[in-house]
Amino acid sequence: MVSEAMSAQRAGLIRLAGVWSHLAEASDAEDDQSAEEFRTAVAIVRDAGGDPEAVHLTASAASWWRPELRGSVCRIGAFCYGIRSAHGPQIPGVLPAATLRASVVDVRGGEAVLGIGALHGLPSSLTGAFVGTPRGARALTRIDAATSVVGDGAGLRIGDAVSIFGPGAQGEGDATSLAERIDTVGEEIVTRLTAEVERVERP
Repeated sequence: MVSEAMSAQRAGLIRLAGVWSHLAEASDAEDDQSAEEFRTAVAIVRDAGGDPEAVHLTASAASWWRPELRGSVCRIGAFCYGIRSAHGPQIPGVLPAATLRASVVDVRGGEAVLGIGALHGLPSSLTGAFVGTPRGARALTRIDAATSVVGDGAGLRIGDAVSIFGPGAQGEGDATSLAERIDTVGEEIVTRLTAEVERVERP
């Protein structure tokens, strides 16, 4: 395949710009084996006359915790959105970009109702998680199809913004903290959010 790619490049049909892979991060030993196979692949390309500008192996976690495996390109994605390694520490100097907020849509019987629920992608099993409100951290006591309930709604008003996760949140803090409550990873918390959840991009 490499020889075919180089032939196509010499014919002006393609340009071999890089060699790209990804670590599974299953264990250090398996990552070391994968890295060795990757280095072999890069050597094969170069021996065939290729000169890849981009040599990429590490994504967020490996780029941070295994710097010796970095190539000329590191793909930092999850860390930038506040998704850290499972059971790993916060990353110093990395300010998460993603925040999930919901508005209080009703206050009744001492409870505050939020306009986000399981059909929006918030796992119903997160009942008991703490969220950040203008009155401090409060627990989610129920997650229904289209709404969630903050059990202690004292002092909350309709329209108040409640942080489910994100920078400065007074509750769990980040998507991974929420994920660890239900034995999964932060990526699942973020990627399961449906199109019903409005995305707002800020510079």
